Formats: sequence, C-alpha cells, structure tokens
Amino acid sequence: MPPRPILVTRVTHARRREMQRAYEATGRLLADSRDEEALKLAAQCVSADPDCRIYVERFLHAVQRVVPTQADAGSLPRRIACWARLRRIHKLSTNEDWQGVFAQGVAEVSEPRLSHVAARGKLLWQIAFACRESECFESEMAWLEGAMHCLKQPADCQHPAASSSSANGKLQAAIRRQLADSYTRHGDLAAADALSENTSTERSCSPAPAQSVEVDRLRQAIATAPADVAGYLALAEYLVTHNRLREAEDTLIQARFVEPSVIVVTKLEDVQIAIARHQVTEARKRLADSNNATDRSAFGSAVDRLEDERLRIECEIYRSRRERDANDADVRLQLATCLRELGNAVEAAKELQGFSWPVELQAQAKRELAACGELRNHKD
Repeated sequence: MPPRPILVTRVTHARRREMQRAYEATGRLLADSRDEEALKLAAQCVSADPDCRIYVERFLHAVQRVVPTQADAGSLPRRIACWARLRRIHKLSTNEDWQGVFAQGVAEVSEPRLSHVAARGKLLWQIAFACRESECFESEMAWLEGAMHCLKQPADCQHPAASSSSANGKLQAAIRRQLADSYTRHGDLAAADALSENTSTERSCSPAPAQSVEVDRLRQAIATAPADVAGYLALAEYLVTHNRLREAEDTLIQARFVEPSVIVVTKLEDVQIAIARHQVTEARKRLADSNNATDRSAFGSAVDRLEDERLRIECEIYRSRRERDANDADVRLQLATCLRELGNAVEAAKELQGFSWPVELQAQAKRELAACGELRNHKD
C-alpha cells in the first residue's frame, strides 16, 4: 500500500505568502517574549506547509521556549502517560498513516508530558520518518536535527543513556544514520561525512581558527548593539564569503526581525537562492562521481527533486521582488524563465507580454516568449 502523503494538495502562492507573514509574526512574538502565542502560530505554519524547513525550525525553537526539555522523566504516572502518547504515535506509524503521525505529533510535541529528552527525541524522529515517507525531505532534516539536539542535551549525556548499549544510544544511532542519508540527498556532504558510521568518532567540520575568531568578533558586535542591522549584514557577508550559507541565512533572518528593510530582505533572498543552487551543484557532483547503479539512481532522483525545489524557491523570490518593483525588467525576465522551466508557460508568457522591455533585454525576452510558445504547443 503506498504511503498517504502529508501534502495532499499543492500549497498555493497566496497561501504560502500568508504563511510567510505568519512566520514573520512568530519572530516578533518571540522577541516580545510572547512565547505561547508564537508557538500556536508556528504550529499553524508547520501544519499548512509541512515541507518548509524554516517553519519547522521556528516551531521547535518556540517549543523549547515554552516547554524546555528535562533530563528527568519525573514520577511513574508521568512516565506512563508519556510513553502511552508515544505508543499512539507508533501505532499510527505502523499503519502507515503518515498524515496522522504528523498531525498528532505536532500537537503532542509541545506537551509538558513529552518534555523528557528521550521522549521528545523519539517523537521528533517519528515525525521525521513520516515526512520522509511522504517525500517531505526538507522538513525531515529539520525534525531529525531537532531530535539529535534533544538527545545531545548535556544533562542527558552525563549518564549511560548516551552509550550505544542503551535505548537512547540506539535511538541516536538510528537518527544519525537517517540524518546522514538526508544530508547526502541534499548535497551537504561534509555534514553527512561527520555523521557517518564509518568513523569511530564524530569528525569535526569546524571552520578554521582564524574564521572562528572573526565570526566571534562580529557576533560580539551584534550582542553589543543588537538593534544595529549593520552588524548582522557584516556577519552575513563574512559567512557568505566563506561559504557558510546556512549560518548566513540564519543571521539575515535575525536581521529581518530587527529591520525588515529592502536591503536585508534582498540579501536574505540572495543567500536562499545560493543555498538552493549549491545543493543542486553538490548533488550533481556526487552523481557524476558515483559508479554504483543504485547510487546513481538515487542521486539522479535527488538532482531532479533539488532542481525542482530550486526553481520553486527562485520563482517565489522573483515574484516577491516583482511585487516590490513591477518595473524591474531583469526580475520580470528571471521570473518568466523560472515559470517556464517549471512548466507554467501560460503564466510565464503573461509576465513577458505587455511590458516595455529595455533595448538590451528585448532579444532575450523574445526568445523566452518563443520558448513559452513551443512549450504550450508541445503540451497541446
């Protein structure tokens, strides 16, 4: 029986923009210490678009603020209630009801009864598995990282539960395998190698000492003047220069909460495009280097999926930029190209027609319009 997907219908552009506004509102609520309101709103975002990684990361951050994890499982009745809830989730997973696992998991994860590190870690893993079976690979990675974070809490690692002979240790090993596979599919090979079971210890992929010193200095400048967006921009620029794109993205998201100016939003969008393109490039390299037929098939599928995701991300970004400045010819052309490559020739043609193109872009716009016509004829 094929798995029942979480994303039953495609998220519309209007709905995605609505969720983006809600996501930004969660940041403002967290900044004002209105954590419970932020958690409810973040849960709505995750439920509306389960394959959006940044929504999951914000939701887990809000959960940790409202219900911090605990190393002690508490009294016997509390432990019984905790594991009873997990058994219900496990039963849904056994029946391959992935939508049920996801919906109930999101509802349960913020419960105080599931604040014990092992319980929450196992629940997040179940949600990640449901995402994987439903091909929500972006969010799968975020849920797995959340599970690893729970199980690596210092209080939890002080006792034998962290050893490979314990239930917690076995769970960590399983999550590490799944997370390493997820990183590989997304082209993050350094992170995948660091989690590989072929190494006896977790290899470090830390930046060079000189980089760490400079990053620490820039972060200290932000801590000294948290309302000055220039500090965030300087740190993000440095991180981008050294190809630390995810950290740069996180920094610019913080900057947007401080000052949602056009320059901050544009730089954030540029980094998000760079991340999407980097993932495609790395997956293509791994595909080219692979000699195993099974691996080639897996990486070939990953390339196709990541390329489609790249186009979707760029399309959303160029659409937002076109809404900010309808007279920007370069953005309009980029949006039309993305729409056409996604197979939406009709919408692409609408972007190209009836616009006063500058002389230097007229020929390119005509070629793109002709390509849209060919695509429509091919579909007919």
